[in-house]
Amino acid sequence: MTFMNKRKYGITSRDYAYAIELFRQIPLDHREEKNSMFGKKHSKESIEKKNKKSQPYNSINFPQWLKNKLSEKSKGKNNAMFGKTFYDVWVEKYGKDIADKKLEKYKNNKRNKL
Repeated sequence: MTFMNKRKYGITSRDYAYAIELFRQIPLDHREEKNSMFGKKHSKESIEKKNKKSQPYNSINFPQWLKNKLSEKSKGKNNAMFGKTFYDVWVEKYGKDIADKKLEKYKNNKRNKL
């Protein structure tokens, strides 16, 4: 259902319209049979568990003075990465030659993903 153009995949509007038309021809009761969650609801426990997992870091019950202290340690010039790039870190850690190779590999991977 997709086409390939210079390593990029896409779908034409005609193909999409055709797929929608095919989907509409499938009987509704058959679609319901194949869906394992049809007619079911999530339990309250599973919803609460999901919500608990998705709590952001800031919602943890730290005292206010500790929240302020933590945020000040990592802001601006206090941040360990302030003014640095990942390339600078690679140069410090591995040396210039290996850092250049890593940078080239990073650029190639980025190009291939586009």
